Amino acid sequence: MIKRAGFLDQSKISAILEILRSGGRGKVKFDSQPDLPVLDKIIIENSPPKDNPNALAYVTNDPDPSKSDDIHLVLPAIEKSIQDEMRKQGLDPNELSSLDLSNLDNNPKINTIIILLSSMLHIFSHEQGHKKDFKNTGELRSEQFAEEEARRAVDSIKVISKIDLKSELKKLAHQLDELGETSFVKDVYRISSLLPKEEVELPKKIAKRDLDTLQKDLEKLFTK
Repeated sequence: MIKRAGFLDQSKISAILEILRSGGRGKVKFDSQPDLPVLDKIIIENSPPKDNPNALAYVTNDPDPSKSDDIHLVLPAIEKSIQDEMRKQGLDPNELSSLDLSNLDNNPKINTIIILLSSMLHIFSHEQGHKKDFKNTGELRSEQFAEEEARRAVDSIKVISKIDLKSELKKLAHQLDELGETSFVKDVYRISSLLPKEEVELPKKIAKRDLDTLQKDLEKLFTK
């Protein structure tokens, strides 16, 4: 496998494969993908094939058994696709160059990591869909079949958003106290005392992005 400049190098792809095979960890969970190719079966390409200039990845029906499981990744195109999606989500595309994939729990760049993992899960599952039953039939499965396999894998992604409400309320009370808003501090502690002792899970419809927006709004509200 060729090493290259850019975010998606050999070590990052290896880390992504490990996460996808295991079914995720921390706040990001999905159906495990045990049939993903080993690192040696991933061929790095810097440009797409001439007959498919928009390809992010591709497989071939190579008669050589040693190459029948290869998946070709067009890494510059994949990186551009991921960064385009980040822009759509209001994220800084430069974040892609400095991700820590060992922390999928309290990582401040978790939204970027989710886009990266879901994109790579889609790509690998799509190409594996093409390869499904290839050794038995000698033919690659259709584009429609491959896309259904990819969609099924991506649909299994679950982002677990949990927050320690009492801890967050305590932080808010501290900020209010520093601002001299003592009446509000008492209200916050009163609310905190009414919460159940067990951990509270946020409704699934509340996304991480919504929490970030809420936090910024609170900072504006209580900053003089």
